Amino acid sequence: MVGACKIVMMGDVSATQTAQTEAIATTVAETLVVPAPHAHIVEPPDGATLPSPTSVIVEYHDIPQDRYLWVVLRIPSVKPAWLVYPLLEEGIPEQAVGDGALATSVWLGGEQDSGKPFNVVVLLLDEEANRSFVEYANKCIAAGDCGGILLPDTGVRILDFNTVIRE
Repeated sequence: MVGACKIVMMGDVSATQTAQTEAIATTVAETLVVPAPHAHIVEPPDGATLPSPTSVIVEYHDIPQDRYLWVVLRIPSVKPAWLVYPLLEEGIPEQAVGDGALATSVWLGGEQDSGKPFNVVVLLLDEEANRSFVEYANKCIAAGDCGGILLPDTGVRILDFNTVIRE
């Protein structure tokens, strides 16, 4: 067994043929490995106390063509716990593919929220979940009021999560 390839050889096989076959199987296994998408919130650091608004910088790697990155805000005191607020200050986010970085700003409530925690979350969405987020964002932008969106049951993966405190 080499990587994920099982080698089955029948008949009289020389050591050279076996070594060549294993080398080919190893090359095939290495080319089939697809790196997992990942992202890291560079700013703000986890646990930081911040003014509102504040900047968010995210570095991402290996994002496939059929997935979408969204930065959302979650307010722990608001229920249900899976209600999130996409960051739409700059409009609907452009699709991020491959490796790169993105920057946006986030409002951490009002003065009455001083000292309260907020979660900055980076999500990876599939096509269907992204469609739900885009529909929500368009309605939200048109109405000028965003009441939050429930995370879909499927098609969502959390890539990074920081908790910050409103100054």
